[in-house]
Amino acid sequence: DLNNNGLYEPENGEFPKIYGDECVVNIYHQNEEVNDAGVECHEYIYSFNCDTNVVLNNTIFMSNHFFLRESPMLDAQIVTFIDPDIGNYDDDFGGTNVELGMIYAYNGDQFDEYSGGAIGFLANLPAFGIQTLLGSKLSNDGQDNMVGIGSNQTVNGFGFEDGIIDNEYYTIETSNVFGSYPGIDVQVNGLDTRFDYFGSSDPQFYATGGIDHGNNWSEGTAGNWQGDRRLLSRTGLIDIYPSSVDTVKLITAYIVAHDSIDANFDELQTLFNYGAQLKSQFAENNAGCNKTFGFYELPLDLNVTEEKLIAFIYPNPTTEKLNITVKDNSINSIRIMSMEGKEMIYTKSISSSAELDVTNLFSGIYILLIETDRGVITKKFTKM
Repeated sequence: DLNNNGLYEPENGEFPKIYGDECVVNIYHQNEEVNDAGVECHEYIYSFNCDTNVVLNNTIFMSNHFFLRESPMLDAQIVTFIDPDIGNYDDDFGGTNVELGMIYAYNGDQFDEYSGGAIGFLANLPAFGIQTLLGSKLSNDGQDNMVGIGSNQTVNGFGFEDGIIDNEYYTIETSNVFGSYPGIDVQVNGLDTRFDYFGSSDPQFYATGGIDHGNNWSEGTAGNWQGDRRLLSRTGLIDIYPSSVDTVKLITAYIVAHDSIDANFDELQTLFNYGAQLKSQFAENNAGCNKTFGFYELPLDLNVTEEKLIAFIYPNPTTEKLNITVKDNSINSIRIMSMEGKEMIYTKSISSSAELDVTNLFSGIYILLIETDRGVITKKFTKM
């Protein structure tokens, strides 16, 4: 509601804030009788339309924004749990890709039969993974924390060793794979491990605190029987306090690797390739097809022409000042939004030009919303 009049006016540049190109939004609350923290979640389930990006075409994203309305939660973790049935649910395996922050499921043998009304995939087997792209935030320590296994380090996080101070987030820090009933072993070579069945995805031995575990542990090498599996992953520990803004956010990607024609398709390696590409794209905030992972930035139909609403911004990129000039129009207000949709700067103006001080903004890409008498002009700029 850009002009705060309580009306939805898309012709004036107002439009729903969604992620991706298609989005479903759920808002739900935890039962107050169960927990007095007053947990509220805004959940966005979304996808992208991008014919040239095979990863996006095989991925559904979920962004959960958690709020605490009442009391704090200390040493909390966000847990992702799923019962993945790969066609016939009774012949599956599960695992963890430590470096990608992914839990995954796949067929335990080379043929997925029909069983009990479940339609099998036969010889054309898929693999399915849940990759955590952003989890709980590390406490600020004035450092650009390194990728590694030491204190305040991780091998699969977001923002580590990227040249930016205090923007580090965990993805997954522990995982479990189990059957219909718990009981599958949770040790490898006699060592306690924070991740189950990590294959060869943990060359730094993060799962065992740096102790050499052989880096070759799957359900197959463990000699497990195929069966019905459950997967669970957890973010790092975090203290969460009541707030009117997002307390903590969890962004996950649900990825499928499948080829319905080629029976020799390597579904697991393809799944990991998809995950590696997606992790890199998310770190760069580049979803492909000129899209980002932030809120949708342009209205679907402004019903105005580009000639009527023209603005110039300079310098871009910038380090300190951002100059804004609109053509044949007056500026009413200016908002600078983060790629996650958070308002960073707001100012009013009554002229056709303005100068903003962006010195205190973190380095990154931002959205500029320039409200004029004729509508809203949307621009991007980069803060160096």
